[in-house]
Amino acid sequence: MTKYYEKRIVEGTGAALNVACGYIPTKVVISRDDVVGKMVWFSHMSDATALREGDPTDSAGLLTQPALTVGTTATNVATEAFDYIIANVAYSKAAVAAGTAPTATTVPDGTWGLFGFEIGADGTIDNNDAADNDTGYATEALAIAALPAVSGSHIMIGYMTIQADGDDFVGATDDISPNTDVGDYNFYTTAKLGELTSGGISQLDSSSGIGFTIGVDGVFNIDGKDMVVEIWR
Repeated sequence: MTKYYEKRIVEGTGAALNVACGYIPTKVVISRDDVVGKMVWFSHMSDATALREGDPTDSAGLLTQPALTVGTTATNVATEAFDYIIANVAYSKAAVAAGTAPTATTVPDGTWGLFGFEIGADGTIDNNDAADNDTGYATEALAIAALPAVSGSHIMIGYMTIQADGDDFVGATDDISPNTDVGDYNFYTTAKLGELTSGGISQLDSSSGIGFTIGVDGVFNIDGKDMVVEIWR
């Protein structure tokens, strides 16, 4: 008889951990006896992703994601309508087509800056930027690595990275779209509540041993800690 469901105890390693099961599962659920909540993955999801379910610490975050774009006021960052939760209370924020102005900080020519946007229960979109925008970062990756911690009683909506090229870029003064002061820019939206964008589950192909890989999310795959792994075919 074909086995469609199985449960295993797998010891965490603190590193990416391959689990061979002879097939690509349709669903994987990982839990630990000493952790509230579960990691859930379905086969249609991207590699290294998962969902966190039932975690009482997940009381703040985005319920829906707003796309960030250049505002109708070209110096600003526009946001679509979105829903969010803070301290287990849900809120809705209307679209801001004209956009929210970035902080009036000067990013030096030839460097990158990161301008972050967060929101509190009052519905006001606030600025929260990388600390060294005024001296600039050599690469976009370094600017992203400097993404600040969210302020108390707020959630991060997303952020804009921007490269000053040809002249300094002055936040809230210069247009964001490429011009004589901007070489490149990108918008990034924060993941939805409960959504892991790294450290989740990945498929393994037949050359690696058919099954899946458990990533390192810092909660479940801990060195020496047993995980309960449920697998559906």
